Amino acid sequence: MRVFLIALITMVPLAQAQAEEPTGSKPKTNNNCSYTGSVQTYDVPQGGNICVRSPPPYTEQYTLLRCEPPLAEIDLVKRGDPRCDRYGE
Repeated sequence: MRVFLIALITMVPLAQAQAEEPTGSKPKTNNNCSYTGSVQTYDVPQGGNICVRSPPPYTEQYTLLRCEPPLAEIDLVKRGDPRCDRYGE
């Protein structure tokens, strides 16, 4: 009898979780990338670039990141590089 009671107790939450899942909705595919800096989160569209400041002692360099997705490091660049769509600190 205990085995039946334990099985019943474990099956009820599983059945409730199954019933709560939406049946007709598909998950949204988001082709954007996200970069979180020290203060702000930046959304980068697919194929876009963002340049973020490299940590000390490389304060004059920026890391060029490209959203393919995922966000991939391409190169180290200096501020003003034409490949940078935007800059994050």
